Amino acid sequence: MLSLILLSVVAGGSQANRTTTQPQRSAMPAYVQGDAGPAGLKAAAANITEVAKTVPQDWAFPFPAEGIPVLMYHSISNLPGNSLGVPPEKFALQMKYLYNAGFTTITPDQLYSALQGKTRLPRRPIMITFDDGYHDNFTAAFPVLKQYNFKATFFVVTGYIGPGMLTWDEIKQMAGAGMNIESHTVNHLDLRTLPPARMRKELADSKTAIESNLGTKVEYFCYPAGKFNSTTLALLKDLGYKMAFTTVAGTVRRNQPLLQLRRIRINGLAGLEGFQKQLPN
Repeated sequence: MLSLILLSVVAGGSQANRTTTQPQRSAMPAYVQGDAGPAGLKAAAANITEVAKTVPQDWAFPFPAEGIPVLMYHSISNLPGNSLGVPPEKFALQMKYLYNAGFTTITPDQLYSALQGKTRLPRRPIMITFDDGYHDNFTAAFPVLKQYNFKATFFVVTGYIGPGMLTWDEIKQMAGAGMNIESHTVNHLDLRTLPPARMRKELADSKTAIESNLGTKVEYFCYPAGKFNSTTLALLKDLGYKMAFTTVAGTVRRNQPLLQLRRIRINGLAGLEGFQKQLPN
């Protein structure tokens, strides 16, 4: 999937050659659990206070019964016949619609806290994600996100960072503006085909690269092409990842495993009405 987009985005450039070298691309709140004595209550109170510092005062709503939509974008560009490319003008209209409809973007940390029962939410929460790390995420998506004061999460393939894709300088600018930069492996391989040691390296090295370049903690992951197995889940947990996102269609609900969260794929061939129909009422 990634290779098809890359070939379209960088057709005619040296970056297109990079795709040929990669093989197989393709409910009790937690804060009230535990010690119920004075020490436990004190710790719980401190935990709630710490979470509250990051939550605006007007966030007073419980986790929505219909779930939280997590939008999945890839390239923000015109890719004729490829639904994973969302034209910039369509993306701008979609963000304008979300703003006018009263949606508030949340970060992975805020989603995680809400799933743990540790924080309330805005009236219409939504999370915006981008897979792979295309250069147009910086040139076409980032300015529009800033225009509406939206936060988004970018799952980058660290082995592709450089000319033709996002650069570390661009990624640092985005992170400095409040965008989240998280892991999408090193080489965007089908994780199911890898031996455990190689799989672990893909998960660990991408995490380390982002953390060392940005000075941030990487705790969230996105599966390349949505492919994973039980070994992947065990390794993610062992490496300290808190949540992972799939390509399975749907909203994020309280009963979903934290390492198998659902998203809504945005079809670049659809119009604004089709986009609206994918969102909860």
